[in-house]
Amino acid sequence: MSPRLKEKRPCLHRAVKKKPAKAMDLRRPKDTKRMSSGCLTKLHKTYKGLEDIHLPLFKEVQKIAKAKCVLYPGSHWHLQASLVFPNVTYIDYNKAVAPFFQDAAVQNWISENKNYGGSAKMQFYHTDFDHLKLSGGYDLLISMSAGIVSKPCARFLRIGGHFLVSDAHFDARTVALDKRFSLVGVYDMTREKLVTSKDQLNLCFMTTTGQKISAEQVEISKKKPKGSRGFKLKREDWFYLFRRIS
Repeated sequence: MSPRLKEKRPCLHRAVKKKPAKAMDLRRPKDTKRMSSGCLTKLHKTYKGLEDIHLPLFKEVQKIAKAKCVLYPGSHWHLQASLVFPNVTYIDYNKAVAPFFQDAAVQNWISENKNYGGSAKMQFYHTDFDHLKLSGGYDLLISMSAGIVSKPCARFLRIGGHFLVSDAHFDARTVALDKRFSLVGVYDMTREKLVTSKDQLNLCFMTTTGQKISAEQVEISKKKPKGSRGFKLKREDWFYLFRRIS
C-alpha cells in the first residue's frame, strides 16, 4: 500500500444503540469567532487538503456519474468529497466527526475551493451505516476504507447510479460478485484516469488461472495476507467504478 493510502480510520462495525439517525443542523453558527480552525488543520493533516489523492479520482468519477446527490458511509472527516460533488450525505458513528460540519473555517475552505457553482450541500448522520434508514435514490455511493459498505448500503443507490468502491477492505471484490452491478471503470493512479476499455476491465477480479474470483476467495482475502491466499489476481487496483443495473 502506498504510504498516502494508509488512512487510519476507526472500525465502523462496532455495536451501537439503534436510535433513529438524525441529520445535523449544518447552518453556520452565529458566533463564528468561537469556532475552532482545528478541524481544518486536522482535515489538511489527514487528507492533505487540495493534495488529497482522492480529488482527481472524484473528478474522474464525476465525469461519468454526473452525480447530483451522493451518499458517503463511513466518511470520517473526508469532506473533500464536497469539493467535487454538490450534495453529499456523510455517515459516521464517530462523535469526533460531527464538529467538522459546523466549523466555519472548514465551510469557508470548501466554499472557496469547490469545483461547481452554487453552494455546497452537506448532511451528516451520526450513526452506524449498518442501521441506516434513508429514502434512497442516490446517484453515487462511495465506499473508501470503511469496511464492507456494499452489503448494508447498496440498496440506497438508484438503478443506473454509480458505486465508487475501494478494495482496501475487499469491498470492491465483494461488489464484483453482486449481480446488481456492472464494472464500468478502474482507476489508474499513475495517470490519474479512469480506465474504461473492455480489455482492461475484463482483467479485473480474474485469477491468474483464468477464473473469476469466487465468494470463497473473497472471504479468504479478508482473513489471510496476499502470499497465503492460494490464488493471485491478474491485476489489483485500489479503486473501481460500478454501475447499478438492477
